[in-house]
Amino acid sequence: MKKIILFVLFGFFVIAGLAYAGALSLRNDLIGETLPVSEAKEKFGNQPFDEKKFKEGSTELRGAMAASLIEGKTFVGTPIASLKGRLGPHTGYLSNDMFPAYILNEGWHTSADTWQLVFLPDFSGKVKDVIINKNCCNRR
Repeated sequence: MKKIILFVLFGFFVIAGLAYAGALSLRNDLIGETLPVSEAKEKFGNQPFDEKKFKEGSTELRGAMAASLIEGKTFVGTPIASLKGRLGPHTGYLSNDMFPAYILNEGWHTSADTWQLVFLPDFSGKVKDVIINKNCCNRR
């Protein structure tokens, strides 16, 4: 009887592990390459986040505030629908309008990669996480 229980538990953990790996793969396929906050600070700078300046600022200024916004978890728990009013119209694109994004650098001008700040929602329509995602790969 103990062998059957151990076998069932082992099977459960194997299946759960495979499901988790599949979910990670799906997330990676959807999101693609991301930039860690530490690298974003080096690439774009590290200015304190200011909502009004972000909304009215240039792409470069938004890039410089991205790390601070992420580290401060400023928008985690905020309704996704409120972002446009607070941060201005979305300038980037992940896969659809469900994922608001803001371009952080204009790589197409310098043949460099273009990065964007992406707000990922939870099932209730609130911000669950904020990441920096490669929008496009313009390297030549």
